[in-house]
Amino acid sequence: MGVGVGLAVCVPLVGLLLCCCRLCGRCGGSKVQHNRTSCFNFQRKTLTASLVTISGFVLLGVTVVVVSNERLGYAVGAAQRSIHNNVRDLDTFLANTKMQLRFLVTNSFEKTSEAINNDLDDIDYLLGRPLQKQLAAEAQIEVALDSLLDISSSIRNIASRMRTLEASRLQAAARAEELRGRLLELTGDIQRFVARCTFEDAQLCSTIDPQGLELSARFDSFSFSEQLRLLSEVERQNLTQTARHARLEFENIPSYVEAMTRTTREEVKRALLQFRGALYTRVRGLDDVAFDLELRTRDLTWRLDRAAAALHEHEHLRWYTGLAISVSLGLVWVLLTVGICCGCSAHASHQAPTERSCVSNSAGQMLISSVFFMILVSGVLWYVVVAVFVVGAHAHAFICHPLYDEPQFPTLTHLMDQSGMIYPDGPVLTNLLHPGRDVHLSMGQVLSLCKEGKTAYEVFELRHFFDLEAETDYRNKMDLRGTLGRLQVNLSEVELLSPEAEDHLNDFLKSIKIDLSPYRREMEKPLVEKNLPALVEQMQNVAGQLRSVSASAELFKMVSRTRTLISNTLYPLEKRKEDVTYQVATLDMEAMPLQRQINQSAGHLRTIQYFIHNHGSSLAAAKARGYVERILGYVRQYSSHVRNAAYQSVAPCTPVWNLYDSGRGVTCNGIIEPLNALWLATSWCLLLFLPGICMSLGLARFYLRMDYDDDTLPLHTNGSPQGSSTSLHQTASGPTWGSKHASSSSHNRHYPSNQHNGQRKLYLASRGRLKKRRKTAEEQRDIREMMAVAQLSAWRDAWRAGASFITLDLVARHIQQPVEWVKNHWNDVLPATGNGAGDPEPHYQMPGLDYECSRDSGRCCHSPCIHDDDSCCS
Repeated sequence: MGVGVGLAVCVPLVGLLLCCCRLCGRCGGSKVQHNRTSCFNFQRKTLTASLVTISGFVLLGVTVVVVSNERLGYAVGAAQRSIHNNVRDLDTFLANTKMQLRFLVTNSFEKTSEAINNDLDDIDYLLGRPLQKQLAAEAQIEVALDSLLDISSSIRNIASRMRTLEASRLQAAARAEELRGRLLELTGDIQRFVARCTFEDAQLCSTIDPQGLELSARFDSFSFSEQLRLLSEVERQNLTQTARHARLEFENIPSYVEAMTRTTREEVKRALLQFRGALYTRVRGLDDVAFDLELRTRDLTWRLDRAAAALHEHEHLRWYTGLAISVSLGLVWVLLTVGICCGCSAHASHQAPTERSCVSNSAGQMLISSVFFMILVSGVLWYVVVAVFVVGAHAHAFICHPLYDEPQFPTLTHLMDQSGMIYPDGPVLTNLLHPGRDVHLSMGQVLSLCKEGKTAYEVFELRHFFDLEAETDYRNKMDLRGTLGRLQVNLSEVELLSPEAEDHLNDFLKSIKIDLSPYRREMEKPLVEKNLPALVEQMQNVAGQLRSVSASAELFKMVSRTRTLISNTLYPLEKRKEDVTYQVATLDMEAMPLQRQINQSAGHLRTIQYFIHNHGSSLAAAKARGYVERILGYVRQYSSHVRNAAYQSVAPCTPVWNLYDSGRGVTCNGIIEPLNALWLATSWCLLLFLPGICMSLGLARFYLRMDYDDDTLPLHTNGSPQGSSTSLHQTASGPTWGSKHASSSSHNRHYPSNQHNGQRKLYLASRGRLKKRRKTAEEQRDIREMMAVAQLSAWRDAWRAGASFITLDLVARHIQQPVEWVKNHWNDVLPATGNGAGDPEPHYQMPGLDYECSRDSGRCCHSPCIHDDDSCCS
């Protein structure tokens, strides 16, 4: 602050001294260009670049000032709206907190009550079905019931197989009678053939033996008619209906449980309704608490609203101040920028200081004007910067720092809770929420917990208004366990195996007791004792060996008939016999396991009946305990859910932190921070004005039109106009004169007239000094010119000797002279040094055409090529 006050005093004094100095012809006030050295252009460019940089930084500062002013205007206008919005948000938060807590308690209980009622109504599925499954698992009831159905199905299958077997046996017996007649006929034919054989064939005929051509297996030796009669009687008893009755009795266990526990379940429902009424009555007290809190917060919000309104009333003064600062700084930047742009665009290095253009002179005047505006603006704005700095810096230190001193906010806590500034007898939040209670709510602790997302019930200790743990504890509010303890199930009346069903099983067992061993032995016998195919082969061999043709033909016919008998009668009957044998074996394989199954099922059902009557009630009691714990678990989950949600997720106090963060954001980021940015950007520009003043004064002399030129060092020109013959050419070896034959009168320099500069005395003094310099320059010129002519003669002799690569441009670069000078002095002759003082060396003539012609192109040049790409060059 002391530095700002010092600059506010010193800058105007320095500006006043500078004005007086310039009015006295000092400090750049005299329009004389001094010391134009070889660094003249470098100095100008350096000053220009530096001033452009300063102008850019000033523009940045002006932009920050404008933006800060606009942000301040917007923030002040938004402060009052923010307070109103925050008040509405606070009311919304209180209403939402009340609503969410009430919703948590009531809705959770409604869901819990609904789940309990559903379980009470679904006791047949929740208790009856598990009990049924437990009985089925313990006593294998499902297996026994399924076994009854299997027995009934197996009986029907056995009866069907037996009927099929009897039909196959009858068909086989009929075919067997047919085969017996054909075999008897074949036996007679063979015997008669053997008797008719001649003496020569008698021995061969005697080998055919008809013995054994008779049936061995008898299909009419057994029958299943008696067993079929017994099975028909058993089928009429309908064992399937008996099995279905047993299953129905078993399936009705859930309905039996539902009917037995109806009274107890109605008592539990009435207890839940009574608890619900008391809970709703107590939770309505949260509405009164929320209303009281809204009334207590109105006073604080009213005070904040009045402060914001007072600040808004004086907003126009602040806005005009910021606008004046922006316009002042912007005017200086415009003057600097216009001066630099005009000076850079109008400046020409070849112009004399006395001949600078009007635009260049205006650029210098613009820079001088910017200097005086910098001094004038700085003298006023430094006081403004100091005033704004005092307000903004202290506001940041005493307002923003406590508001952002996270996480415990010690300074804010001390101011709000311990200083007695708002409530003299305790913390602010304690007086607002818990007046008269021994509760301590620290402002910093509350804000820190709300930032972390803790719930309002935990942070503001709302248990003093509504204790969720006590109100939702079922053990203190209703005796639900005692009511559910009267839930009992008795299964002594369940009967799965009736006496009639047991008698039916005994009848089934008698009907399938069949001894099939005689049938199997009969079917194991061959149909024909003799092997008919072998007999056919033998008869065919004998027929081929008989001497008698007629006997052989007869025997062949007999072989053909026998083969027909085998294929049409014997083989089908054997196939039928195999089918009967297979059916007998299948019936035997099914009958024996079915007998065992019937015995096992009967014993299993008796065991099940005994188990249900003696142990079913104990299993039912165990399942009932699990069912009761399930219902009590709903109530425990309700209490645990309400408690955990109230302390962890429901109604978080994050909106309180958001309101606080919004308030401090509007205060610090919206008002105090732009205010500090305003004084900082303004001081930034004012500090840049200090080097800008010096650089603007220095750069202005390069653009202003001077009254005269005080040239103390060799320059590009001697002061004469550009087109004169006395103009100097700057080369690497120094300035050289333009033409050797120029008259001596043309070397006289051109000076400004008396009317031009208005100072005759100073003009005469400078003319004497210039005469001396001109004499020295003429001596140096003669020496340089003689050396250049000598070098040119050497190059010329080389070219005439045949050095076709020599060009005028090459010669001009080596002797450091312009190309036009080389052309003009190509035929010059050096003064004689060895032939006598009065005998000049003869003048060189231009070479003939044969020396200048290009051998490649066939074209001729009268002088060396100027450039390597000249059309005369090869």
